[in-house]
Amino acid sequence: MPLWLRRVLWGVAALLIVLVAAALWLVTTFDANRYKGVAIDWVKTHRNRTLTIDGPIELSVFPRLAVRLSQLRVSEVGKPDEFAALDDAGLAVDLLPLLRGELVVGRVQAKGVRVAYFRDAKGRSNVDDLLHPAAPTEPATRRPLRFDISSVDLADVRARVKDDANGVNGEILLKSLRSGRLADKVESPVKLVLLVDLKAPAVKGELSGDTRLLLDLDTSSLSLRDMSLGFKGDLPSASAIDAALNGSLAWDGAKSAIDAQNLNARVSATLGGIKLTDSTLVIDRFAFDAPHKLLSLRKLKARVNGSQVGHPLSLDLDWPELTVSGDKLAASAFSGAVSRGGDMPFEAHFKSGAPSGNFDALRLPNIEAQITSRATQRKLDGTLHADLTLKPGQRALSWVVSGQLDTNTFATDGAMTLSGGTPHIAAKARFDALDLNRLLPPASGAAAKPAAPAADTPVDLAGLRSVNGQFSVQAGSFAYQQYRVNDARFAATLDAGVLRVTELKGKAWGGQVDMSAVADARASRVTVKGSAAGVNVNALIKDVAAKDWIEGTGRVTLDVDTAGHSVNEMKSHLKGSASLQVRDGAIKGINLAKAMRETRAAISMRQDAAQKASQTEKTDFSELSATFQINDGVARNKDLDLKSPFLRLAGEGAIDDGRGRIDYVTRATLASTAKG
Repeated sequence: MPLWLRRVLWGVAALLIVLVAAALWLVTTFDANRYKGVAIDWVKTHRNRTLTIDGPIELSVFPRLAVRLSQLRVSEVGKPDEFAALDDAGLAVDLLPLLRGELVVGRVQAKGVRVAYFRDAKGRSNVDDLLHPAAPTEPATRRPLRFDISSVDLADVRARVKDDANGVNGEILLKSLRSGRLADKVESPVKLVLLVDLKAPAVKGELSGDTRLLLDLDTSSLSLRDMSLGFKGDLPSASAIDAALNGSLAWDGAKSAIDAQNLNARVSATLGGIKLTDSTLVIDRFAFDAPHKLLSLRKLKARVNGSQVGHPLSLDLDWPELTVSGDKLAASAFSGAVSRGGDMPFEAHFKSGAPSGNFDALRLPNIEAQITSRATQRKLDGTLHADLTLKPGQRALSWVVSGQLDTNTFATDGAMTLSGGTPHIAAKARFDALDLNRLLPPASGAAAKPAAPAADTPVDLAGLRSVNGQFSVQAGSFAYQQYRVNDARFAATLDAGVLRVTELKGKAWGGQVDMSAVADARASRVTVKGSAAGVNVNALIKDVAAKDWIEGTGRVTLDVDTAGHSVNEMKSHLKGSASLQVRDGAIKGINLAKAMRETRAAISMRQDAAQKASQTEKTDFSELSATFQINDGVARNKDLDLKSPFLRLAGEGAIDDGRGRIDYVTRATLASTAKG
């Protein structure tokens, strides 16, 4: 070997020895705690946040970059309020795989983590400075990192969320999350316990369970095998929920396809007046793959058990098979029954014909339901016929339904689309006669007198955001409680939480009613406009307000709007106008002409006079008119004008319905002759 080559090799060896020695010295003597101040200063300078590290920092750099932190706290931007904190956390990353573009992480462990997230209605949040780098960075040109985590162990991870833009407010606590190895296309056991306590939307409960998780990052897919999940708590539309779900579920992100097998769901809950007890849904397989035109539903069995206002309620549904792949179809008919007990019992048995068609248009024909009800207050016999058409690729459904209840026939048709962010429904219905008193259980207290509202009954219009559409209903006659309407017509549109009733017409109280309304869930606002012309005012007020104090035929107009989240709040915000014109009527309870004569006679005889109200007495008038301006829930009138053969009556004052107060002054003038 040449001398020069030996000298080079010896030099390289010496250099390696020095580098190894330096590396060993650096690893053994490195003290990360010396750099606390550097980290604190950097966070203050570049993020305007205060970083506090009360616990020690443990750091190793070879062969694995590992760090362990404790008692760490970060403030909000420019103020001392806590943004995030942790009691203890540890993370280790292998260095050599990192150089190859792979993120191989050892055990990820953290406990006692707290973080706050706030976002205002304009979309500004308390993490904006963290999402946008302080200095511009070069565009990434390297391939994405491939990650591999040996295990995850998280405990007591708490998030405080207040997102005004999305209407979310509350706390989420990840009580525990444990997993095995998490890597691309590697199945791993996962077990979690999650507590949710949200004020808006009103969600409170515990989600717990375990499964085997498989991730596919290339297609953004995941699968959950041997899944066993449970939830106990309350949701906005349901309370006292005790639900469990078992089975396997796979989601293909590239194809937006789902494949579920051996699903078994059980639920007990209270939904309004309905209480479910151990209701079950079993599906052997459900698959949906739009790109490959596949829809499969096999061995579906639904069993709903429960009660409605204390009366037994049940639903059974069996559907052995529905499998469509392109133009190929293998399907069977479905059948079932629904019943309700109690003083207004109801029972229906239904079945379908054999499905036909293909994936683009799947027809479920000849659906027939036989409806019966036998009760002291109601006897019903009816038949319903329907044809449904499913368009799975478009996520759309259309229907044509007709039937008969006793001697009254009806028909409806419509379509529903689920492809957008919000379902869209277009539906029309026509009834010869629609008597809800024969279909619905009687209201408590019947129709004698409307029940007084609670001290402050909540008003929630959020349900209007759940669907968009156009709706119309026509009925030759309509009845509900004490209300009776002929030639009833209703037309409305619902879009982005705004319900616009463009037509609400009918013949009632001997006249014609024509109204429109708007309900806006975004502002919790309601607007009502309309008129009732040629109506029997006595019958109208009896039905609406349960009062019997005036007779006559006239016209009532109304143009009001209000906003609020409770009945009392809406009363206090009511504003608009109203008017009343009545002809050839009478005010019940007192005969003013008689009272004036008796009073005049008593005065002439120097005696006291008293007049008691009596329903047998009344003051006839030829005309009565009044207009009202309403503001902040108070209706003010300045032009009451009543004309009678024996007197003239004028008045002005205010009516405060919210406080139950009337402040009114009347001025009566006695006419000198019977002809006025």
